[in-house]
Amino acid sequence: MDNSTCFCGSGKLKDECHPDIHEKSRAARVLKLYNNIDNKIEAHYKINAGKYPCKKGCTECCYTDFPISDIEMDLISYEVSKWNVNKTSMVMKKAARNFDFIVKKYPEYIKTLAADSNNSKDIILKSFTYNVDQKDFPCAFMDDKSKECMIYKVRPVVCRTYGTAFYNSNSPSENEVKYYEVCSKIGQREKSYKFQADLNDLNGEIKSLSYINMVLYSKSLLVRSYPMFFHIYLNFLEHGSLTVANDFDLKFLEPEEKYIQHMYNRASMYK
Repeated sequence: MDNSTCFCGSGKLKDECHPDIHEKSRAARVLKLYNNIDNKIEAHYKINAGKYPCKKGCTECCYTDFPISDIEMDLISYEVSKWNVNKTSMVMKKAARNFDFIVKKYPEYIKTLAADSNNSKDIILKSFTYNVDQKDFPCAFMDDKSKECMIYKVRPVVCRTYGTAFYNSNSPSENEVKYYEVCSKIGQREKSYKFQADLNDLNGEIKSLSYINMVLYSKSLLVRSYPMFFHIYLNFLEHGSLTVANDFDLKFLEPEEKYIQHMYNRASMYK
């Protein structure tokens, strides 16, 4: 039995928290980042009177086509793999209905995503700038009854920080923005970012979700990010389910150096 404290920072024993994830893996590094973000936001609002009215069950930011990184989706897939069949089936059916609706309403948008996914290089080719109604993209992991997040422990960075924190370009300069819109329930506040938790010291780690720094090879690689609904679609195409994380062994069971070596070899094939 491993009596050491878990690498993620939860304070629990590793055997009780993440016994099946290598402590130096890519997945482990992201779980540490999640914990650091949560701790910084919590510490900020313990002493900040301007806390935003984000409450359990609020779904204001749960309808969007925001892109997330592949490793964030892999952590979600791994969490879903622990669910019972009925729960997984219910969510996947909802995801399929949502996707069918989006395909019909935004065919050109889907064509762009599909074109990117068929490209042999794992690079973000373009930003997604189509004019879409955000309410058309409900998160498949939002519980229909309670309106709570079903993947709360492994929700992506954007879900953890929206309206509560800022980092890098999300903090406008004094001269650029006078009013910063957070969400419709909060509305616009003058220089709202000043009331939010500052995560700039984690900016490098946040960027590394979609950016692999291959120091040993003096190279770097941008890894493709997609909206969550499209990640789900790609998982179905490749695996027929959402319960298998891509390159699971390399991202979860091995030191991150092996994953970086794998990605370098893969990128070298397309020179």
